[in-house]
Amino acid sequence: MPESFVRESLNVDAAQLAKLVAARGWKLEGGLVTVSLNDDNTAKPKKPDEAADVLQFKQLSKILSSTFGLY
Repeated sequence: MPESFVRESLNVDAAQLAKLVAARGWKLEGGLVTVSLNDDNTAKPKKPDEAADVLQFKQLSKILSSTFGLY
């Protein structure tokens, strides 16, 4: 993130931001703040909901009754 954005968002000056960056283990290079990855800012794959992929009997019975009604 741009350093100016982080400073403005956190309402800190450059010296305070430098202390925060050091304390958190972040990096401040070229006017950009790089935040270390952790469980809160890392994308997690969505687990498929197996129940949603299964055709329920109630749904199947509606399909079958409409199909057999055509013949």
